[in-house]
Amino acid sequence: MLLHGGSRLAARLHISPLVIGLTVVSIGTSTPELAVGIEAALQDAGSLAVGNIAGTNTVNILLILGLSALLRPLALHLRTLRFDLPVMTAAAAALLVMAWDGVLSRLDGAVLVGAALIFTAVVIRLTRRESRAHWLAKCEAEGIPAGPIYDVAEALADPHARARGMVQEYEHPQAGRTRALGNPVKLSRSPARLRKGSPVLGEDNETLLGELGYGPADLARLRGKAVI
Repeated sequence: MLLHGGSRLAARLHISPLVIGLTVVSIGTSTPELAVGIEAALQDAGSLAVGNIAGTNTVNILLILGLSALLRPLALHLRTLRFDLPVMTAAAAALLVMAWDGVLSRLDGAVLVGAALIFTAVVIRLTRRESRAHWLAKCEAEGIPAGPIYDVAEALADPHARARGMVQEYEHPQAGRTRALGNPVKLSRSPARLRKGSPVLGEDNETLLGELGYGPADLARLRGKAVI
């Protein structure tokens, strides 16, 4: 659910899914640590909050990443080596310096939160430069099933959709030449045909209300009251 929601958010904001992974999804998967940290701070158990983060990061790097690489070699992109990993190292070093006196003050906390906001802004700025085609090529090179997320106009203009007859043009009695979605079910011996276009407002009132038991007098009364 979190991954699906993250993908939809990326599409709505027109930003790379990588940004969502580094921000929204990473925060979501860190919710247990966040809850423990807040509770520890409220209970004046600072060592528990710091130990929770330090232990989780250590396990993530050594165990989780190690097992992943053990199952299959992990290819690293140049940006990961030049930006993501150095930032992670710098964050750990900054925490060590701040905690050297045995206390993480409110000022230290403000600095860490500010650095997190700056990191998020930089990641968004970097990834906005990279097009959808760039990420599709990256996914294809890594064997990751992926496809573009289209808006309505792009979906209707997609060559594959048109080749499959998913966009059909017809003459509407009032709207003129217009387009409609084709039938996704393709049968060779009994192909689907577009017999009628979309109805205009109120076009089928008499038919539908007649099926519900309304007679001519009822329809006339409804028209007189401007209901239909």
